[in-house]
Amino acid sequence: YGQDWFPPTDATVRGVFLDVPCSATGLGKKQPDVLQTQICIVGTRTAHQNAKATNYAKKINALMELQHTLLTHVIDNVLEVGGVVVYSTCSVLKCESEDQIHRVLNNSSPGSKVEILPFGPDEIPGFGPDAIGADGFIRIVPEVLDGDYRSCDGFFVARLVKIALNKNRSPAQHTVLKQLVETRQINPWGSSDTELRLGERVIERVCRAKHAKQRILSSAR
Repeated sequence: YGQDWFPPTDATVRGVFLDVPCSATGLGKKQPDVLQTQICIVGTRTAHQNAKATNYAKKINALMELQHTLLTHVIDNVLEVGGVVVYSTCSVLKCESEDQIHRVLNNSSPGSKVEILPFGPDEIPGFGPDAIGADGFIRIVPEVLDGDYRSCDGFFVARLVKIALNKNRSPAQHTVLKQLVETRQINPWGSSDTELRLGERVIERVCRAKHAKQRILSSAR
């Protein structure tokens, strides 16, 4: 599935679209069989029904591990600093979507730190507040959007930018960097040494301005 692929040593990868294998539960309207395998049967179940439920749970767990493996491989071994990965599923299950993003956010290594690069409410025509949540993820549930988009299948999309932690950068500077990327003041696709050095200078300048403002406010008190 790509977890063993590495870019050539002389190549740089600035963006990856990662459409991972998933349960395809977002296609339930067109393919009801993908939902039938998930029905939670309440009450007494036959041995066949129990076996079916157990097999499905194993399948989902295997998919979740594969999804995590692919995403962490892209972050750790494929993307360069400043690169963007777009992670998507055609699933309505949080365990394959939102939970996978939060898993890498919480567990990423110091050299492969990633942050959410949120989708804006007006960034994609037709996908407004009903499709883009406060966390900046795109989450489509069938029959929710208006007009021609009402027939959309269910799916999930998240966008992450790789911002490796600089050992000389304070937590406050790291927070500023995230804000600059989100507001497009630093190009998340930029990767050259010149662009990265420029980004560091912008961070330092913003932090100095914030510290100066705090000193003025403190002295005024």
